[in-house]
Amino acid sequence: TANAAIDLSFVFTYGDGIIYNGDAKLIDDVDKAIQMAIYDYFIYNSFAVSVSRTQTLQGVAIGDVETVPMLLFRHDGNRYFKISYELRNKVVQVFVPFGELDSEYPELLYYNAERPGRQKYPLPSWFSGADYLFAEKALAENEAYTIATNFQPDLHIEITGGMDDTLKASDGLTDMQRFDRELKNFRKPGGSRTLVTVASTPEGRVKITPIETQDRLARTNSVAERIPLSVARVMGVPPILLGFPPREGLGNSEVFKNSMILFQHRVNTVRSLIERQFNKILGENAVQFKESKLITSLLSND
Repeated sequence: TANAAIDLSFVFTYGDGIIYNGDAKLIDDVDKAIQMAIYDYFIYNSFAVSVSRTQTLQGVAIGDVETVPMLLFRHDGNRYFKISYELRNKVVQVFVPFGELDSEYPELLYYNAERPGRQKYPLPSWFSGADYLFAEKALAENEAYTIATNFQPDLHIEITGGMDDTLKASDGLTDMQRFDRELKNFRKPGGSRTLVTVASTPEGRVKITPIETQDRLARTNSVAERIPLSVARVMGVPPILLGFPPREGLGNSEVFKNSMILFQHRVNTVRSLIERQFNKILGENAVQFKESKLITSLLSND
């Protein structure tokens, strides 16, 4: 759900692309940098754009423009760094804050939506609800495990009188090791449908009691319906835009339209932010987003 929310946010924000009024040779680099900045904003609430500029007789010439991935981004307050690894070797690229035109290093414009106590590095807007993201991942893992072990019951195994774990038989295994091997083969996906246990004495017998799991599965299914909705909200996307129908209240079309209007406000805010930051680098009104036909068409449909 989180990935779907990020992708949807990108699609609506990037829309039909950009209009670039600068050097035609830079259009592809600028377009790619803007796309990556949008993704970084929705994931990290931040983005960093590097640019190579030189002073010429005709003015300032703009060279390479690219986004520095936030996962690789570091800074010490005076300089910015991109830290990556190539063939296990640490590679550090140095940048200076945007505006230091006469530096030997490329400039970097760093946008960070600062929060109290988080002025240096970004704090993602979904951070406070991160547990919902982890819970959805755990639910998916539980679902996969349930399907893989669908015909294998949960068991309570009781060994009366203990089981020998010292004397090895001709196969080199003790009774406990042999039992453990049988149990693992029984429990793994695609394993044996029959669990075989052998006791050397009546006192060493094994009692196996199946555990009823229907109530637990019912509770899990109930949670599984709520968690994705919470993830969507944490990611800033109205759930109905991700395909989750409203449970009660207004009809679907009215909820969808109201959600779309709300989401459009967020998209427009992000668009304006991206334009302002890139125009600092590329020049006044150098970049602007095209009007989104997708948003217009969705809002016009009743």
